[in-house]
Amino acid sequence: MAQSRLKTCNHLVALTIWVGSLMSLGAQTSSLLGVLFFMPFIMFPHGITHILIRLASRPKTLGVLLFTQLAYATWYGFWYIDIFYVHIDPQSPIALLFIGLVSLPAMAILWIGAAIAGRLPRGQLVSTANT
Repeated sequence: MAQSRLKTCNHLVALTIWVGSLMSLGAQTSSLLGVLFFMPFIMFPHGITHILIRLASRPKTLGVLLFTQLAYATWYGFWYIDIFYVHIDPQSPIALLFIGLVSLPAMAILWIGAAIAGRLPRGQLVSTANT
């Protein structure tokens, strides 16, 4: 029961992030082609997270992936505001090419954390060095 609710919540958050990123890019570009060009560069880490949500089967994993989505949305929002509103420059949109790449180390840690959370038996602590 909790798993299906978490999965539904994850899918709704993912949909909101996809639509929000499309709309925010659409507001800054003059053509649909510009949006379609930048989307793979910006959203591939989120796409990987979305695939992991579809494969996840435990509530712990879904919880970590929900946090991962929110962290990436915050990351994208910070850089979007910085690029288009704080440091306004005609060449600023080039930074959009690197948003996904720069986030990969943190995203990889969160993806590994989700995998570990999904493999731990119920009630087991992460640190078992004292046993």
